Amino acid sequence: SNSEKMWLFIPNRSKLYSGKANKKNLRRLANFDWELGELVSVMAGSPPIREDSELLQVGAQRDGHFVEKDGSLHIWTNVKSGRPVRCARYSNGGSKIEYSVDFSDYRNMNGIYFPYKIEAFFPNRGAKIIILYKDVALNQEAGADLFVSPKGGYSKQENLKD
Repeated sequence: SNSEKMWLFIPNRSKLYSGKANKKNLRRLANFDWELGELVSVMAGSPPIREDSELLQVGAQRDGHFVEKDGSLHIWTNVKSGRPVRCARYSNGGSKIEYSVDFSDYRNMNGIYFPYKIEAFFPNRGAKIIILYKDVALNQEAGADLFVSPKGGYSKQENLKD
C-alpha cells in the first residue's frame, strides 16, 4: 500500500486485487474486520496494545500472561525471553473472541528479535492469515519502489470498486 491505494496478491489464485486504501476494501480483501492500527502492529511483530491502555499481570510471573486493563486484549509471553507468543482480542465482556495471533520463529536481527511467522485467526469469520517473512531489514530506508503495485506474476487482476 502507498496510503492511497492498496493491493493484495494471492499466490494460489495468481490474482492481484487493488483499490482505494480504506477500511471497507481491507475488510473486503481479507474477509474480517480489523482496525488499521491493529493490522500494522501485528505485521510489525507486536501485539496491538492501545496507546492509552495499561497492562496488568494475570496470575504468577511464571505464567507470562498479561491483560489490558479493560480486559479486551490478553497477551501470553515466553517467560524466559519475555517475547510475545500469543495475543487474543475479546469482546462482550470477554465472552467472545474476536481474533488471536500467534508469534513464532523469532530470529535475532542485530540484538532485536523479530517473529518471522505470524498467524492470525478470526473464528467468527472462519478466516486465517499467515505472514511468513523471508527477509527483514530494521531501521533501513524504504525505497519508493516498495510502495508500487506489483507488475506481472499474476494471471488475473480485480479492481475493487469504492
